Amino acid sequence: AGAVVAASGCSTALLLAVPLSPWMLVVLVVALLFVTPLALRMSQPAYPVPPPGLLAARAGETVLGALVGLSVVVLCLRRRNAGRSDKRARLGGEQRMTELKGIRTPQQDRSRQSFERVLEAAIEILSEEGYEQLTLAGVSQRAGVSTGSIYGRVRGKEDLLDAVQVRILERVEGQQAELLSDIRAEHLPFGALVTKMVSALGEFLKAQANLLRPLMSRAPSNPTVASLGKRSFHKLRQGWVDTLLERRAEIGHPRPEHAVEACFSLAYAAFARYLGLGSTADVAGEGDWDELKHDLGEMSELFLRYGPRA
Repeated sequence: AGAVVAASGCSTALLLAVPLSPWMLVVLVVALLFVTPLALRMSQPAYPVPPPGLLAARAGETVLGALVGLSVVVLCLRRRNAGRSDKRARLGGEQRMTELKGIRTPQQDRSRQSFERVLEAAIEILSEEGYEQLTLAGVSQRAGVSTGSIYGRVRGKEDLLDAVQVRILERVEGQQAELLSDIRAEHLPFGALVTKMVSALGEFLKAQANLLRPLMSRAPSNPTVASLGKRSFHKLRQGWVDTLLERRAEIGHPRPEHAVEACFSLAYAAFARYLGLGSTADVAGEGDWDELKHDLGEMSELFLRYGPRA
């Protein structure tokens, strides 16, 4: 029984440490269920009559084998579900890519990896140096790919920016979902929750401003890009609104949905103006950032808690 326990523990540790394919896991299960008990029996003397405790040992072998098999099944399911999630996220990004003109989505894994490096390089340059410094030659040098291979996927800088926007919006949406989940987990009192939500919205936009600013400025002249941006904006608003409406019972306004959406629209517009997002770059940075967040948080809390005057 000790040998079975040791084998089970080692095999479980191996499953946790080494990434194995499903077929390799099946082979390992078969080996554990049949080879280990066989080796244990061979190491024991033959008895004409089962001695006391032998049946219990055999039952222990069966239970331990079942536990090992169950651990393998659980790990297989987890890896399969993780793979499906990654595939869904990748397919969602590729579907958005296909909505853009001038972008030829790579089909082979090697080509995808090369194009991923191109997108990452473009995002880094856009974030660090700005739109004016973004060139295909610079992207080529940073990504370690030829300029010709980039032209094999996009027609020029504007098309590359379209693809970069898709990637940025994917990340923004994922970070937003994580942020809202973290805020929910804090279980804050309603007043603190409102001010936290407003402040978090401002900091979230500020962290993304260098990337969003050049992309948003292109939306008026590119309907497809504008459509993708609006879709992402609606997800941001809906997530923010849904989080606050989970505390509907603590909202004193007679129209909770309208009140929460109004607070979001006001806060978003004020933050966007300060950060120069959209068409307000000429007035960006006016006022004090911390005071703006504080005032918007207090106004939103009072509006939600007490509602309009009768």
